[in-house]
Amino acid sequence: MLHSPPTLQRRAAVQEATNAQMREAAAAAERSRVALTAERRFLRQVIDINPNFVFAKDRQGRFTLVNQAVADVYGTSIDQLVGKLGRVFPSH
Repeated sequence: MLHSPPTLQRRAAVQEATNAQMREAAAAAERSRVALTAERRFLRQVIDINPNFVFAKDRQGRFTLVNQAVADVYGTSIDQLVGKLGRVFPSH
């Protein structure tokens, strides 16, 4: 049976340890992504359940966040309203 020189064995061990760290980092990133998605869904539900107007605009006056109550007043969907100027949509 052939044995690898000690240098190759050390390199292989270091590479395996690095691979294990990368796998753990990728798994941790995936867990964080799943948790963040769940938190965003929950926050969206809280915002949309609120019957009061909840919105945020950027410095140019574009909506960056709106709840369902705001979208209803503008007669459109949340997705259609985000990124638009408030004055573009006439109020009903």
